[in-house]
Amino acid sequence: MNKAIHDMIEKAMATLTEAEKKEKKLADVYKGYLSSLGASMRMSGLIPTMAFFSSKENSAKGDRWKVLDWIASVLKESKQGYADLSSGRSLFERSLKANEHASTLEKDILDASVALKLSIRTFDLAKK
Repeated sequence: MNKAIHDMIEKAMATLTEAEKKEKKLADVYKGYLSSLGASMRMSGLIPTMAFFSSKENSAKGDRWKVLDWIASVLKESKQGYADLSSGRSLFERSLKANEHASTLEKDILDASVALKLSIRTFDLAKK
């Protein structure tokens, strides 16, 4: 396992535990969202994926933007240079300005999403 992902798992567990306290039980749809984020970034790129996950459309079974909030939280707590992230929205805004640092940002987002994907498997998820 990638050392960066390994180092993020503790923060991912804490982030998901906090989310579970707010929601009573995490919906199983978030497991799918976390799984699809990496593939979406590979196929569509960083900015289109961030835009899609930032959307607050009503037809989604769960709030995709929460996944970006979780990623922002994990990055803020586990990586230098992300202390200013306050939400998934600020992560999306950073991706718009990334330019020459886009590949580093994309790697960090992917690492955080994998840490969350591994961590969410340990939770009892609610069917929606």
